Amino acid sequence: MKPLDNKRPGRAVDQLESWGRYPRVPARLFRPERMRDFHAGEGPSLARGLGRSYGDAALLTDGDVVLSERLDRCLEFNPETGVLRAEAGLSLDALIRAFVPQGWFVPVTPGTAFCTLGGCVAANVHGKNHHRDGSFRQGVTSLEMLTADGSVRDLTPADGDDFEFAFGGMGLTGMIREVELQLRPITTSMMMVRHSVAGNLPELMAQMDDEARDDQYSVAWVDLLARGERAGRGVLMTGHHAEINELPMRYAAHPETLLTDRPGRARPFPFEAPTWLLSPGNLRLFNSMYHKWQGRKGTFFTPLRTFFHPLDAIRNWNRMYGKPGFVQYQFVVPFESGREAVTEAISRLNAAQASSFLAVLKRMGASDGGPLSFPMPGYTLALDIPLREGVIDLLNNLDALVADHGGRVYLAKDSALRPDTFRRMYPEWERFVIHKRQVDPDGRWQSDLARRLELV
Repeated sequence: MKPLDNKRPGRAVDQLESWGRYPRVPARLFRPERMRDFHAGEGPSLARGLGRSYGDAALLTDGDVVLSERLDRCLEFNPETGVLRAEAGLSLDALIRAFVPQGWFVPVTPGTAFCTLGGCVAANVHGKNHHRDGSFRQGVTSLEMLTADGSVRDLTPADGDDFEFAFGGMGLTGMIREVELQLRPITTSMMMVRHSVAGNLPELMAQMDDEARDDQYSVAWVDLLARGERAGRGVLMTGHHAEINELPMRYAAHPETLLTDRPGRARPFPFEAPTWLLSPGNLRLFNSMYHKWQGRKGTFFTPLRTFFHPLDAIRNWNRMYGKPGFVQYQFVVPFESGREAVTEAISRLNAAQASSFLAVLKRMGASDGGPLSFPMPGYTLALDIPLREGVIDLLNNLDALVADHGGRVYLAKDSALRPDTFRRMYPEWERFVIHKRQVDPDGRWQSDLARRLELV
């Protein structure tokens, strides 16, 4: 496995960045073409998929980063049961393209389809259905993992910690080679969606807690820049996979179109956005218009791509934050004090004029995965913040608030968490460190996240 040729266009081997474009670090990149060439580098190593994590979880300064993006073959599929075995570099986008027309969908998807199966395991991703169906862990029946000594292991839930710690382990217990996944049966590629407008945060959270409004998938958009009595206003968006008998006659009259997957060609974001474009004033105007527009939709049908992955329609949408980049911040707090914590967090963000138009609030279900897995019962808030002076201090301030309320931040999006606060958020961190030292005594698997949080 040779390093990428630095002379080939578009393949710089000396700089690597997160999807938020912060931080940027030097690294040695390798891109194997076949699984037989998939192995660790000569020094500290890390596997990386399509690079859609936001912080430094998929970065390794001056280390060997192995890109799995071309290891994307479907190996076995049972059309009767919907069980798929594939290489870890297979993207959700490719999976959806191949299997939606056959009547199958992924059991859990995050907000982008441009992530790999291996990355979904490492981050133990969750989606709009976590409150009902759990995280990615719930759909995985087995893994094939490359260990620190170069051997390959097949892992199932019967293997206990060796299997479970991979979920949320951020690639620090071994490199995922293959994933076996139980897909979800669907009868159409359409979603039946309902939007409910809320005038402020208490009203929005009351709607989220209302069982009569709940559905298989549930998420709320929040206006972080609204003030006064309108603070925290938003739109609750719920939905489920539409059945054939739910669709209007114009769909049922053309059965050949019921399971189509036509994402269309993604349009590029045309320029590096200037900083003034995302000023609080401009975003406040945008949020006001978005609140009215989305709130008027009521109940409607939409393609599943539009419901699950709206930003995937814009290629390189991270350019809208300009050259400085942005950070994404996500936390979860228990239901018991969740309303208080979310209200205070939004108040601090508003006071800091932390401009964000991508802010979503969800309910989460039971904890699952390993000791570093993010999901836990409670409310989770996720948002993008343009990188400006004072943002990291703001995140540290929010980290303390979240820890005080018994919550945690999502490591796949973290850019600023301190080791002492991390240990408060993840009380079983020592179990993870002990396990890592057992399976990786020489510290082969590393990342900048692991170094920052003192896990290696």
